[in-house]
Amino acid sequence: MAVRRLTKRWVIWMREKNRNGRSIRGLAEEVGVCYSTARAAIQGATWSHLPGAFPPIPPPSSPVWKKKKGHPRGAEHHAARLTDRLVLLIRLKHGAGRSIRGLAKEFGVGYTTVWDIVNYKTWAYIRPSKEYTDMCAPHGG
Repeated sequence: MAVRRLTKRWVIWMREKNRNGRSIRGLAEEVGVCYSTARAAIQGATWSHLPGAFPPIPPPSSPVWKKKKGHPRGAEHHAARLTDRLVLLIRLKHGAGRSIRGLAKEFGVGYTTVWDIVNYKTWAYIRPSKEYTDMCAPHGG
């Protein structure tokens, strides 16, 4: 395999071929670059000034972030005391002015647990939809 330097033309070509179903690994071999270089160029981590990065990096609310292979996350973990809905409820109540200490007592978890939840240090993949937060927001009069 010849080692090449990527050019604008190669990056655009790889993005187009990947969009049409070609694998990143196959494209990397064909162009003569390593897999990680091709992946970064196709997904827009590098060469971001060029249009057509595929796939675009999904927002944090995307289901892509919710399920990963490996260890279970959130309520799926065997030691979880909270569910996705309770985490959402904790964040909404905190947003409405409830104290972290009061929420910890109400939900039977520690202060640090609630602090981590409301600051998105844990359970970060759970985010309320815009419609839901608009519906729950206090209306000015």
